[in-house]
Amino acid sequence: MNSYTKGYSGGDICLIELLKRMVTLRRVVITSGLGKKLCLDNGLEAEYLLTTVERRFINLIGTYMLRIIRSFFLKLKITGEDILYASSDFLTDVIPVFFRKKRRPEAKWAQKVFHIIPASRPIPHYAQKISFFLIRRMADIIIVDNSILKEELIRRNFPADKIRLNYPGIDLDKYPVPSDKRRDMRAVFLGRFHYSKGLFELVEIWQIVCRKIPQAKLTIIGGGNEPLRSKLTKKINRSGMNDNIILTGRIDKEKIIEAMSFNRVFVFPSHEEGFGIAIAEAMACGLAVVAWDLAVYKEIFGDFIIRVKENDISSFAAKVIGLLEDENSRFQLSQQSREYVKRYSWDNAAKKELEFLSA
Repeated sequence: MNSYTKGYSGGDICLIELLKRMVTLRRVVITSGLGKKLCLDNGLEAEYLLTTVERRFINLIGTYMLRIIRSFFLKLKITGEDILYASSDFLTDVIPVFFRKKRRPEAKWAQKVFHIIPASRPIPHYAQKISFFLIRRMADIIIVDNSILKEELIRRNFPADKIRLNYPGIDLDKYPVPSDKRRDMRAVFLGRFHYSKGLFELVEIWQIVCRKIPQAKLTIIGGGNEPLRSKLTKKINRSGMNDNIILTGRIDKEKIIEAMSFNRVFVFPSHEEGFGIAIAEAMACGLAVVAWDLAVYKEIFGDFIIRVKENDISSFAAKVIGLLEDENSRFQLSQQSREYVKRYSWDNAAKKELEFLSA
């Protein structure tokens, strides 16, 4: 199997978890040095072909262009039996697959799409339009993670008979059962650093929380964008939240689960999600979740997370305060949500994906 991944997004994590379970396939992963590290850190044994080997991800556009160019010079023989699997609709994933598909039309192109990028982010928005043009033209299978996206792609003239729905999953066995109700006045965020994740709003939310609960602590886990991290740090300093907001950077999976276990609430003010794997992981850890009321969450998580009208910072903070102060309500919600999230399994997702690829 030939796979293209850039090493940062939820799409990459999804691909890694699925490939780990597709043991009957020969897996060749084309990625960067950082992407390879991500794959190996998450237990994916495969053959790796590297595009770039930078140590830090700084110049996004320049780095992506370099990866696209270098991908064409990699020594990779494609046969008609191969599957070209693009882990996202970013141009870095789509363009190399498109041209290899052009050269070997009988190879199967499987394409992942996670969400529609809004026009408020013009560069990725128009880049996605280019990707969609290429995908519509030549992809054999388009795999989405929610039915709302499926209907939207059909509305945008994607062939309905090529679109497949497959929900991502979690490994519930890796998450210990919450043993009791004793948790500090703490909340946590987990995700890559990107403006769409609502990190700057999160600082404002936490200011409101701390007016009511001065000892409340927020841990922000994630990384991937050093300029954004620097701006976020400055905002935290200016807001006087240095003692209440902790930035951990990237940490490994075991430490993430451990860090989660010390919190009561998972806060996730992201504005763009196709599924919300971080939310599912938080639910598995026994955390009550507060997030914006994105349409996809109703389908994926039902009433087992607290959804707040988008951009209503005061209401978001009020819900967090309520959960921190009312231990019985928080504990009841966390138990119900942990039971609910059992329906999402990586094993089931991999089995379904293999059926798509074998058809």
